[in-house]
Amino acid sequence: MEAITGRDYFGKKRTSMDQMKDMVTSFVPISARGFMGDQKKEQTMWEALGASFGFNAKKFNNVEEVYKLADKWKKENKIVSRGEFIYDPSADPYRDIKLAISKRDDADAIAAIREATTKGGLSPMKLTQHFSKYAETPFTGNRMNEAKFIKSLDADGKEAYKAAVQEKNDIFKQFLKYRNLYLKERNKPSPQVQAAQAEAKAPDIFDEYEKSTRK
Repeated sequence: MEAITGRDYFGKKRTSMDQMKDMVTSFVPISARGFMGDQKKEQTMWEALGASFGFNAKKFNNVEEVYKLADKWKKENKIVSRGEFIYDPSADPYRDIKLAISKRDDADAIAAIREATTKGGLSPMKLTQHFSKYAETPFTGNRMNEAKFIKSLDADGKEAYKAAVQEKNDIFKQFLKYRNLYLKERNKPSPQVQAAQAEAKAPDIFDEYEKSTRK
């Protein structure tokens, strides 16, 4: 679908080369990417090409389909979106999180969020703002055009639109789930602290003996 729409599932424009790179960078776990160059983050080009032709079920197809319909509608109505840009995946600090969410991979999603916060300098708040904005942003770019676009859709298009909105909200909910798991992991006391806390809570045997002899 990305090859048809020229956009990723977050609705950002992609060049043909970027789309090919995407096909080659959506399988390898984040934990293994440190051993590979930017151009070799996936298993094989053949696996990627197979996935692009539907051999691997892709998530969020309705989102991509509706972005495709929105692009077509804007072109037909000669609507140009301000600030439209070509998306560069290598410069996207949220990319690994998005890929992990699309695969419903708990370990990869948490690892991606950890890396974004510790190495990328993105706070959990900033990450939340990004994914919240994604869920709320209209497919056409603004509310007025969105209403006209929805009105132009046929019955099937309206069903796809409803499903796409749900999918975008689902992506945000999945992000919140993984963010909370990450925060729980980050805030968990170290083994040393846990041992100290357990020791502090343990009863003093000598004091207990002294109390018993006084009775």
